[in-house]
Amino acid sequence: MNSNQNPNSKNSKTPKNSSNHRSPSKKSVISSLSDMCGGGGDRYSTVRAKGRTPFPIALIIGMIVATVLFMFIIFSFVQVSELSSEISSMKGDIKSLSAEAKTLEGRLDYKYTKSEIESTASSLGLDSSRRTTVYFEGEASEDVSEVIEPENALGGAIDSLLSAIAKNFGKIIEFLN
Repeated sequence: MNSNQNPNSKNSKTPKNSSNHRSPSKKSVISSLSDMCGGGGDRYSTVRAKGRTPFPIALIIGMIVATVLFMFIIFSFVQVSELSSEISSMKGDIKSLSAEAKTLEGRLDYKYTKSEIESTASSLGLDSSRRTTVYFEGEASEDVSEVIEPENALGGAIDSLLSAIAKNFGKIIEFLN
């Protein structure tokens, strides 16, 4: 091979210049263009790029922490939702149990009316033709009951009236205390 011929072109038809021509460097071309356009010298500096960037461990750890916190917040909202649904169901149970308690209290009050007691007593064989008053004393350790029969109709009416007044007076005294 000839030193004058280009090794890349085999059959070149253009004649080659026998002198070696050097191309100008990029820096000198940019500097001359800058000077022609009115620039006053180099305005930039080239910085070599680093060979390799470090692995972003802090970013990965931050993303993991953020994900865990987000999952914790979601879990907390789920627990709050479950507790609020349990509370609302318990409030419904309270309302239904309150209504049932009122119904049972009404039945209990009806069960102990005078007509119910009389019908129960007559079904058990107790005779209501005998007018007697029964007093129960619960102060002692043993309950004592005493049957007092009226002596006559007029005396019995006065005694009943006085005993009713005494009961009511006792209730007034108890209320005032």
